[in-house]
Amino acid sequence: MPKKRSAKKEAVMLSNETKTLVLAILVILAIALVVANFSSITGSIVKEKKSSTKVIFTNNVISPGEYVEFEIIPSKEGVNKKYRICDDSDRCLLRAYMQCGSYNCDNNVKERYKTWPSWEPGVYYVKLFDYEINDFVNYHFTIS
Repeated sequence: MPKKRSAKKEAVMLSNETKTLVLAILVILAIALVVANFSSITGSIVKEKKSSTKVIFTNNVISPGEYVEFEIIPSKEGVNKKYRICDDSDRCLLRAYMQCGSYNCDNNVKERYKTWPSWEPGVYYVKLFDYEINDFVNYHFTIS
């Protein structure tokens, strides 16, 4: 006479199989979510933020003792009114303030600064703090 399984035992076995299946589906879904969002999870640390601030020089190449003239077009969050002019060895030779009315300049500003005749030929840059990316940005010009 063949053994009959009791209905209770079959229900318990079915319940265990169902639990295993549901757990496997949940694990697969969790892995799929992590893989699908991997770049957004890790990318915020790796991605370089780009500033929408622009600096337009009247002349990109000037001689020592001439004026460096430029227009600052700030990002939507603005830039700090203090700027620096630095040389290619990251030594800042000048700290100046834009005439924009507050510490945060959010309108276009034209600046003009007379370089020193003693400045050596090379690459220099205007250094600004941009509130859009909460970091400094550099815009280059050359003294020849």
